[in-house]
Amino acid sequence: MSKRNLDIADAEKQPDYVGWRGELLAELALSRLPGLIVSRRPDRPDSGIGFDLLAATDGGFCFFVAVRAFSSATGRVKGHRRRDVWTWTLKPAEVRRARESRSPFLLFLFDADTDEGRFLRIDSLPEPDPETDRVRLDFPEQNTIDGKSLEGWIRTTQAGKARRPSPGEIPGLDRHR
Repeated sequence: MSKRNLDIADAEKQPDYVGWRGELLAELALSRLPGLIVSRRPDRPDSGIGFDLLAATDGGFCFFVAVRAFSSATGRVKGHRRRDVWTWTLKPAEVRRARESRSPFLLFLFDADTDEGRFLRIDSLPEPDPETDRVRLDFPEQNTIDGKSLEGWIRTTQAGKARRPSPGEIPGLDRHR
């Protein structure tokens, strides 16, 4: 079975349940990891970082998580396959805020209808072009949100082996005008 890109970024208006369901799925995925403490962002004015969850290991390693979700049962996202590369876009300001973070910053993307999710580290993305109004992100199958992939990412990043890649090293990064 071949891989294809699934462009979720241009999906039609999403149902109301998508947002809160995505946040619950993210919290559930992280809370299943042993030794990880997960906190929701406090209900007070935004700190400017734009995260939904803060996660910390017993050893003190912390990272932020922003959550986005979509409904595969609506619009153009019907019939996606597990091996598809999911595509999402962010505003350049969102990428810049993540880049300013002193801790790693992940973006979780969930299909609120199938409970499937993918993640991408966004603090390591290159600075968006000033002329760009959207930054296109590809979420490959190997970034599926499950215990094994998240534990592997935490272990690797905590050990300091996951450095910030240079702009040419990020496959699938495309800047939209």
